[in-house]
Amino acid sequence: MKTRDTLLLATRLFLGILFLYASVDKILHPAAFSETVMNYRMLPEPLVNVFALWLPVAEFIVGILLVAGIWSKAMSRIVFAMLCMFLIAIVQSVARGIDTHCGCFTQGGEGTPISYLTVLRDVAFLAVSGLSLWIETERPTWRLFRA
Repeated sequence: MKTRDTLLLATRLFLGILFLYASVDKILHPAAFSETVMNYRMLPEPLVNVFALWLPVAEFIVGILLVAGIWSKAMSRIVFAMLCMFLIAIVQSVARGIDTHCGCFTQGGEGTPISYLTVLRDVAFLAVSGLSLWIETERPTWRLFRA
């Protein structure tokens, strides 16, 4: 196995497990996650519950597909987009001085309060995702017919 393939597998498994782990508590506690989403003050109130219900399911499905290696290029793009969305939410919360917890992995008051360390952690996750996406898009694809 080449180094690129090993690195791709490692990043794909890391991100897949990360997304699976992040989704579980949100799925088990939808009301608490809805409150967390509301605390970010980014979505209109009528959309908060819909978003809070579909996001954890999307995270779970993406995590499963990444771990399984199914549609990995598409999943890498989706993970990168989702991590960008999460980073924007956290940065705007820090910038606006919103006093809330992250809601990334646990729901309720026991979660990690948002801080610059949360931003750094999410930048690191985004970097891993960017690396995975770069490796995925740089991999040669097999074509039946060459032009």
